[in-house]
Amino acid sequence: RWLLLDEPTAHLDPATAGLVMAAIEETAANGVGVLLATHRVAAAEDAAVVAEVASQATTSDLVASKARIMDLLNRRSMIGVLLGVLAVGSGIALTATAAWLIARASQQPPEAALAVAVVAVRAFGLSKGALRYVERLVTHDAAFRLGGRLRTELWAALVRIGPARTTTLRRTDGVQRLVDDTDTVRDLVPRVLVPPLVGLLVAVGAVILETAVLPAAGLVLAVALLVAGVGGPLIALLVERRATSALAAGRRDVAAKVLTLFDAAPDLIAFGAVRRRRAELAAADTELATTARRQALGAGAANALVTASIGVATLICAWLAASAAGLDPVLVPLLALVPLATTEAVAAIPPAAQQWGALRSAYQRVTELTGTCGEGGSTRRESPSPRNTIRLAGVDVRWPGAAQPVLHGVELDVPVGSQVAVVGPSGAGKSTLMALLLGFLDADRGVAEVPAVVSWCPQEPQLVSTTVRENLRLGDPEADDERLREALRDAQLGAWTDRLDVVVGTGGAAVSGGEAQRLAMARALLRADHASLVLLDEPTAHLDEPTAKALRQRLRERLAGRTVVHVTHRLDETAEADLLIEVRDGKVRVRQREAV
Repeated sequence: RWLLLDEPTAHLDPATAGLVMAAIEETAANGVGVLLATHRVAAAEDAAVVAEVASQATTSDLVASKARIMDLLNRRSMIGVLLGVLAVGSGIALTATAAWLIARASQQPPEAALAVAVVAVRAFGLSKGALRYVERLVTHDAAFRLGGRLRTELWAALVRIGPARTTTLRRTDGVQRLVDDTDTVRDLVPRVLVPPLVGLLVAVGAVILETAVLPAAGLVLAVALLVAGVGGPLIALLVERRATSALAAGRRDVAAKVLTLFDAAPDLIAFGAVRRRRAELAAADTELATTARRQALGAGAANALVTASIGVATLICAWLAASAAGLDPVLVPLLALVPLATTEAVAAIPPAAQQWGALRSAYQRVTELTGTCGEGGSTRRESPSPRNTIRLAGVDVRWPGAAQPVLHGVELDVPVGSQVAVVGPSGAGKSTLMALLLGFLDADRGVAEVPAVVSWCPQEPQLVSTTVRENLRLGDPEADDERLREALRDAQLGAWTDRLDVVVGTGGAAVSGGEAQRLAMARALLRADHASLVLLDEPTAHLDEPTAKALRQRLRERLAGRTVVHVTHRLDETAEADLLIEVRDGKVRVRQREAV
């Protein structure tokens, strides 16, 4: 019955805005009530001058990089493997020595005959705990170093690609890779790579020990360890049917659905879609629980096989030792208990096999961003420009994965201190040009020189859920309160000068679109004090005409002498421009002020 619209033409050129208004009027003519909030009057007649502009920006899947898991076995990890072998080996030695000592003591020999064994039991008992502690310390240090390195590289990659990949990455995906996937990969060393190596080396040592005492017992133990070490992982993977990988993917999916449900709650409620989304979330959670049970069943089956094989080996080794002719009776407990001591080493192999797929997938998701450097081999970007000018020579620009460049053969030379207005139909490539100047996109061809330090007021500002003061200090962390208040006054937010401690964003005070735009402008003005280029992307789109006029006047005074590139759909805002850049049909045309 009602159509509620909040500034539907705010970022549109006049022609496209006219099309939108024509559709709104047609809807109203069909009996639907329309409530329109706007700062801009657009007439449906403006649609007559619309020109077709086809954007060439397309998306593609991220370029996958081959994961090289073995590269993670660095020097610290190998030291951790060695310490793990010594720790488990000390446990086996403790079991063997204690078994021999008990059996030999039952024969009541002279105390001197037991002295070495007594000292060895004490030494192995103390060393097992100490070595285990040091092994955990070293392997976890390696794991945290790996996590820190990957997180740093991933953050640098996300900063480097900026919004260039926003069409290929979900909004939550970068955070999930930065936090969840990196934490998962961090566990790769202590949970997946180290346990199999420790188990293999310990198994070899145990088999050698058994074989040295009784070759038949050594053969039995070797077979049992082979069954446990190979059959355990196989049966775990067979029973769980890739449940561990599905569990990791399911957790990411549920987390994304929860965030979407909270983030889009107003829209979902307004359009009556909240129950359907809640039902989808409940179904995903139920499927996740089923997957978790299947993964637990696989782990239990593997543990059962390991326990059964080692138990059978223990019984057979004890029987062989008891029935062996000429074998010292004191060695029977040793041969029987050593297989039991190897359980600790082989029991960690099936969980490592179960987690291998999930951790490898997480590693690939992390490294496909850090290892992706873009496409095209003819790019040459020189930044920063020593002259603090903008110079584009024969530049083609495309979004990642696009079949064709959005902008072709761009020739642009902007002297220092110029006031530049960028106009053109919606979707013509103005945002692509801004992304190039910001460094979010590299030139696909040609030479692009831009200043290194840029101040930016985006089209859709992002406010952090904290105080106004901390939001503004993103522009200049060293700014004192007086400079913050001055920036607010310059951005036509004089009423906010006493609200620096007010929390905005999620869970804080409500902020209108115009107020958010001006807060972003104040932040950009603080940054402009240290920048040689100021980029303004429709800073007056959400403002009424008197406020927009006052803001433009203040910006001309505040940014005098600096290079300013201003994207706008309002032709009256081009009056003071030194250069007018028109973007249309993938081409960039430059006109001097006289021509404007």
